Amino acid sequence: MKFNEQQQKYYASLHSKARRNRKTVREMLEWLENNYTGDTRKAIRHQMGSESWKTTVELQLRIVYKNVLKIA
Repeated sequence: MKFNEQQQKYYASLHSKARRNRKTVREMLEWLENNYTGDTRKAIRHQMGSESWKTTVELQLRIVYKNVLKIA
């Protein structure tokens, strides 16, 4: 999937947030799911109020983290 400039900036900032104080990809994935893509109350509220392009970027980052875990 090819992102436009706005999506690329959001992807980079989201990845930076996920990396803060987290040492492994598994921890980064857990944080992303708890706050953005999962089924926690916080994540669901975010999904309901978020623009669709942001949700797409968040799900793409989730896929990347899951694929990295499969490889490792």
